[in-house]
Amino acid sequence: MALHWDEMWGNWAVASHGLYFLDYRPKSHPPRAGIDFLDFHSGVVRQLGETPQKPTVWNTGMALSPDERRILFSQVDRAGSDIMLAENFR
Repeated sequence: MALHWDEMWGNWAVASHGLYFLDYRPKSHPPRAGIDFLDFHSGVVRQLGETPQKPTVWNTGMALSPDERRILFSQVDRAGSDIMLAENFR
């Protein structure tokens, strides 16, 4: 487990018995993150799953439901940009 805390700083949620967090793996293809759980009592980290796509990095993007049965996270499905030329612009 190679944590990238600087990129995933907002992707964690505190639960009653531990901490859920995303462990970003930028070198995987496509880039993904493990959905991990740190048990406060034992100190053990377990991987619960993996995101299907690249998670949103450098931003907050994770929440835990009150019953601790669902995790909500944001991911990048598509990214891009456009270059436009504006002539006679004032």
